[in-house]
Amino acid sequence: LLSRRDGWDPQEHATGLVGRTTGPAPAAAPITVPAADTPDDTPPGNPLTSFGPRWANVRRAVRTGPDELILEAELPEPYRGDLGRYGVHPALLDT
Repeated sequence: LLSRRDGWDPQEHATGLVGRTTGPAPAAAPITVPAADTPDDTPPGNPLTSFGPRWANVRRAVRTGPDELILEAELPEPYRGDLGRYGVHPALLDT
């Protein structure tokens, strides 16, 4: 995941690898959020963008530092049928 301001070199924020598996899906890994962390009530998006209802998927956001956030996202129930069409649903990946 990269970002770039006009006139600046790209800045890498995250890397990842997505692939298929032939076996059963692994159990979700538990995430422990330290008690000192606080919920982040910053509204998603900005006034210049608008996304459809599939992108209303943030269930929980906890700020763990000035530049760090733990986010729990889940595709809304009416759109879960989409999950069979994608390895990683675009709405969850974009979030």
